[in-house]
Amino acid sequence: MTVELNKEDLICLVKGTSNMIGYSLMDYLQPIGKLTGFPNEHWVWDDSELKKLTEEQLYEIYCHIVKKPNN
Repeated sequence: MTVELNKEDLICLVKGTSNMIGYSLMDYLQPIGKLTGFPNEHWVWDDSELKKLTEEQLYEIYCHIVKKPNN
């Protein structure tokens, strides 16, 4: 199956990974979001920074977040 995603779709895909982001990804994602809300921490994306990224960069970020160990 082939699925074509536009930039808005990719931004939604990336933002949907928020619950998977922990301390190990903070340095990688720091320019486009931050961990906030101590003691109930959660990831907050910077929408304006996400919109500056190319479709390829957004897909790369998504893949980096969802990759499983040993892949």
